[in-house]
Amino acid sequence: MANPINIAFPLRKGSQGAFETNAETIQAVADDLRILILTNHNERVIHSDFGANLRGIIFEQSDNIGQQITDAITSAVDKWMPFVNIIDIIVRDERTDPTVKSNEIKVELRFSVNQIEGVLQIPIKA
Repeated sequence: MANPINIAFPLRKGSQGAFETNAETIQAVADDLRILILTNHNERVIHSDFGANLRGIIFEQSDNIGQQITDAITSAVDKWMPFVNIIDIIVRDERTDPTVKSNEIKVELRFSVNQIEGVLQIPIKA
């Protein structure tokens, strides 16, 4: 295996002991983005504003929840991972996609780093 870049997320046992790691930059960035998006404010010691803080948005009853989620993700990425270029964010809920459950939102994030594109799909349950 090539030199590891970071620990893969979610944590899982590696084939050579310890934890599974990422050897490709785009996968390492995707895992870091997943952690950033799924983290809410005040979950990290010292960095209380780390994360996209989506929990509060998801529980709101709003017609523009997709835009609020997009804005929160964009703001978090701009602050904490400015080297990532967001190409597109698609937010799906039960109104826009019949495969999405009523207590769930699916986020698809297309991004690039150093002209290499990646796609991240994150189901978020309320």
